[in-house]
Amino acid sequence: MYITSGGALPEECRTRTRRSILISSMLRRMPSLHWRLNSLRGDLPPEFWMLWIGTIINRLGGFVIPFLTLFLTSQRGIPVN
Repeated sequence: MYITSGGALPEECRTRTRRSILISSMLRRMPSLHWRLNSLRGDLPPEFWMLWIGTIINRLGGFVIPFLTLFLTSQRGIPVN
């Protein structure tokens, strides 16, 4: 709590207040965003979602090779050829 003479808040406190108002307004919009995301999901069968999750994991796994190559050559000193 800030104690000031004259009743005015310090600049730091005013900035925090503006930030908290912005965050609270964003959080109020979240239920509508959550509802929209759920409506996009639709009534697709669980098999679709299992395939979709598997595809995402497979695509993310594709990023491992370049980063592993960079790590092994720069940090571990293993030659490329």
